[in-house]
Amino acid sequence: MEGLISLEDLRSLARKYRALITIHHALASWDDARARTLDAAIAEEFPGALRELQTLDVNVLDDRARALEEAIAGGAPEPWMLWMADYHRTLRRLLADKRAGRLARAPGGRVNQLVMAELAARYGVPAAAIADALFPSRRR
Repeated sequence: MEGLISLEDLRSLARKYRALITIHHALASWDDARARTLDAAIAEEFPGALRELQTLDVNVLDDRARALEEAIAGGAPEPWMLWMADYHRTLRRLLADKRAGRLARAPGGRVNQLVMAELAARYGVPAAAIADALFPSRRR
């Protein structure tokens, strides 16, 4: 696997998952105002993160936060951690390019497909395998 993940990336992702869990609980308790405030902050910093909130069970979010915390404590980072950090960076860049008119129309109008194609080329892993690792409960 090409590339390394920084300690800062691991910390950021762990913070993201803990925030997604907080949003999940806010929604479950009908605290919509708090959830909206948190949603906006997470979506700006981690584009695509709300997709995880919509598609992943809270237990999966917690498992990911714990795995990241283990990696922060000195454990070996898992491939999905590097891919997720790069996913957010790549999506952020492509969305900025789209807003600035520097991005040609994405396949099917979905920037996410371009992100997965870039990650696949960068890491030598099929886009579908990366997508399955990042968003395992997504609908096909």
